Amino acid sequence: MGASITPGPWHYNPTAGGHDFSVYAEHGNGRDLALVREAHEPNARAIAAVPDLIAALGTLCDCFDGTFEPDTVVQRYHLQKARALLTHVEGDL
Repeated sequence: MGASITPGPWHYNPTAGGHDFSVYAEHGNGRDLALVREAHEPNARAIAAVPDLIAALGTLCDCFDGTFEPDTVVQRYHLQKARALLTHVEGDL
């Protein structure tokens, strides 16, 4: 398995000049995880949500591991895509 992402929660704040946003881990080493340029707050907000999104997707996928079974081909397809995305994020691809 590859290296995992920096544990969340992640947050974002405007930088000193107010034109950019820094994304950082709450319990990190004090360094920014990302710098979002030109006051594009929606991107900073989305990046900061990554740990929560990964956890939610993992929990959803876990629901189908023995508890529920996908009912349709479409559900199976989307479950496979979700699992593949998690594998990709975890660095196993």
